Amino acid sequence: MEDLSRATSRQLLSRANESARIISGVAGGPTSKLNKADLSKINSQLGIIMEVVAHLGLIAETGKKEVSKAHSKAEATTLAWERECARVAKAEAEAARAAALAATTRASEAASAAGPVSAGLRAASYAEKASDQR
Repeated sequence: MEDLSRATSRQLLSRANESARIISGVAGGPTSKLNKADLSKINSQLGIIMEVVAHLGLIAETGKKEVSKAHSKAEATTLAWERECARVAKAEAEAARAAALAATTRASEAASAAGPVSAGLRAASYAEKASDQR
């Protein structure tokens, strides 16, 4: 028995057709003892089997196309998701930079505002020390 697991739909249909012809040839061959009614039944049933095989081949091909479409759609969705993740990461990085800049600006403004007060406090502290030493 041959391995048909890797055969395409067309190859399977061709193989089934060949097998049906062989069966029909043996049944109607010169050494056959079947009457015409029996040969007619055999050929009729072989025709039905071939119709079923052909229909199953069409179903398989349609299924392959649907799977291909689903793969394409999944790939497109994955690409869109990856782009969105990259956009979010960029936005988060921009927000972190903006927050760091704002914190640096606030600290700089606070240091500028505290400068003269700090100098005044240092002068007062020196004055206290000088008076304590006297």
